[in-house]
Amino acid sequence: VLLSDLLEGAELPLPTRVGLARKLAGATLFRRDAVDELHQRVVRMLRGLLGERLGRREEAELRSGLGRLLAQLGDLEGARAELERAVPNLDHDPAQAARAMAFLGIPFIGNRPAPVHLAWLRRAAEIDHRTLTAADRLALTIDRASGLLALGDESGWAVAAQIPTEAVRPDERLHVTRGHLNVGTSAMAWGHYAQARQRLMAALRLADADRYLRVRARILVALARLDWYTGAWRGLVERLGALAGTDRQ
Repeated sequence: VLLSDLLEGAELPLPTRVGLARKLAGATLFRRDAVDELHQRVVRMLRGLLGERLGRREEAELRSGLGRLLAQLGDLEGARAELERAVPNLDHDPAQAARAMAFLGIPFIGNRPAPVHLAWLRRAAEIDHRTLTAADRLALTIDRASGLLALGDESGWAVAAQIPTEAVRPDERLHVTRGHLNVGTSAMAWGHYAQARQRLMAALRLADADRYLRVRARILVALARLDWYTGAWRGLVERLGALAGTDRQ
């Protein structure tokens, strides 16, 4: 909120505004709260800045953040378009380039054939991991595992096995929570119900501990779906009624 107020209300030179916008995009992407009007507000500010005379690197960095925010808001085709425009000019920032490629590898990001998504995932894997922070490496592992498993690629399980059960740093804990949710949901689709429950319960424990509200509702919805598949139907109708629509937050 502070960063968005600064960008909207203060008279600042363009380079300062771009730097604040980069920080704002990152802070919004990893908020613990549900997606709300603040997300929409940040998207509007990023689009406004992209109308300024920016260098190719600055433009690519803002488009990368914008694309990932649009994905969170459900504008998947818009997310794909922004990320594809960003990647060619992110060569100076391997972490951002890898995250953008991995996002494009997830089959829900835009309407593209499976081989196109797999090609993006391969490009993301080729980024030199020695240039990435531990949190960036973890995020990339989770995004690659999520994309490969959603595409039905068996190699995704080996990547998913690299996701730890716990993390100390807050930013890494958020990634681990998201990773177990994604892999748990994929395990359910593959029919691996025991692993699905194990992963989803691990994600719920972390989400409760960190008050990660954005994904908590999605975890509960996934667990309810798993109970439906496995015949654990007692009280399920009431649970689903209470959860209706919450996974869209």
